[in-house]
Amino acid sequence: MEFKKRTIIWEENNVPPKNYLWVKADNKVYEYSLLDNKWIESKTFQIKDNSTVYSSNETSSEVSNAIQAYVNKQESVGKPVSPTSTITVNYEKVPEEITLPETTHPVTLKGNFSQNDLTTIESNGEIEKVTINNTGDPANIIIDLPSTTATLSGNYDTVTVKAISDNTLKVTTSANINHLILLKGTVVVNNATVEDNIKKVTVVEGIVKVNEIEINSGNLKLVNAPGYYKFTEDVSANNATFGILANGHYIYDLNEHKLHFVKGGILVRGITVNLDIKGNGEIDYGSNPLIWLSDKESKITIYDGKFYSGNSNECIYSEKGTIEILGGEFHNVHEEGQRNYLLNCLDANYKSGIANIIVKGGKFYGFDPSNCESEGPGTNFVAEGYQSIDKGDYFEVEKV
Repeated sequence: MEFKKRTIIWEENNVPPKNYLWVKADNKVYEYSLLDNKWIESKTFQIKDNSTVYSSNETSSEVSNAIQAYVNKQESVGKPVSPTSTITVNYEKVPEEITLPETTHPVTLKGNFSQNDLTTIESNGEIEKVTINNTGDPANIIIDLPSTTATLSGNYDTVTVKAISDNTLKVTTSANINHLILLKGTVVVNNATVEDNIKKVTVVEGIVKVNEIEINSGNLKLVNAPGYYKFTEDVSANNATFGILANGHYIYDLNEHKLHFVKGGILVRGITVNLDIKGNGEIDYGSNPLIWLSDKESKITIYDGKFYSGNSNECIYSEKGTIEILGGEFHNVHEEGQRNYLLNCLDANYKSGIANIIVKGGKFYGFDPSNCESEGPGTNFVAEGYQSIDKGDYFEVEKV
C-alpha cells in the first residue's frame, strides 16, 4: 500500500481516515509516510492519549513499522515512550497475518478479528507482552509467540496456540473460547472457568492451569473439575469426596505429599480426560484398582511418585483408554497366594486395542512389565526402545 505525503485536517472526535497509519503523540496526530519515511503532523486534531496506533492496513509489516516508528518518533523529540507504556494498535481492517516487531513495550492488538476466516499472530523478534482483544463476532486465531506473554479477551471460535513462552497465555473472564487447542506451551485461566469461558480444550503438548488450586483435607471436592491441583498436605479420601466428573485436562501435583484412599481410588469413567500425575508424591490402597481408566478416548500419564495397591487389586488398570508410565515406583501389597496384577488391562479390550498400558520408565516390585501374565504369558507393556531389567526385588524400565 502506498502512503502519499500530505497533511490531513479533520474535526476532533471523527474517526481517522482509512488507508493510513495514524500515531498519537505530543497531543497531536502524525501520519507516517512509508513513501517518504517520515512523519507528517496533523495541524488541528488534538488528543490526550499518546500511545495509540490507528491502522487500516492489510499487511503486517506496515503495522510493525508503525509501532517501531512511533517509538523512534518519541525518542527523536526527546519524549521516549516509557517501557511500561502500552502501545495499542486499533485496526479498522485486521490483516490475516500480524507480525509484531521486537519491542520491550506492551502491545495491544484491538479490532474485529472475525473479518478474516483465520488470523495468525506471530513475531519476528523478542516481544514481552501482547494483549489480543477481539471486538467482533467469534474469531479464529493462531498464536505463534514463543517469547511472549499473551492475554486474550473477546470472543473466539478457535484459539490455536502454536507456541507461547513459559510466561504463558492468559485467558481472562472477558474471553469466551469455543475450542482452545494447545500445541505447545502453558495456558493460565485466571478468575475464569473452563465451563463458562472455554467450552473445549485439546492439549497436544503443554499444560492448562485453570485457577491453580491448593488442595488440602478441607477442599478435596474441588478436584472434580478440570484444573491444576497442587497438594499442600497429606490427605485421606474416598470415592465420595474425590472424583473426576467433567471432561478436560487435570493435573495432580502431589508436591511430595500422600493421597491415601480409605475407599475407592482414582476413577475415570464415562468422560474424556487427560490426567497427569506428578510431583513425586504417594498414592496408596483403596478397595478398587488404585488408578482405573475406563474411557477409550482418555489418557492418564504418570510421571513419578510411589503407588501402592492392596488386597490383590490392580495398582494400574485400563478397562478402556491409554495409561502411559514414565516413572515412579509401583507396589501391590498382597498375601502369599493372592494374584499380583500390578498392571492390568481388560483382556478383550487389550486384544482389540481399546485398552493399553505403555511403560517408558519406573520400578515395578515383584512384577515384570515385559511379561505381564495378567494378559497372558509374554505380554509386553514396555514401549519400543525400552527394556525391563531384573534388579532383584523389582524390575526397572530403562531406555535400551
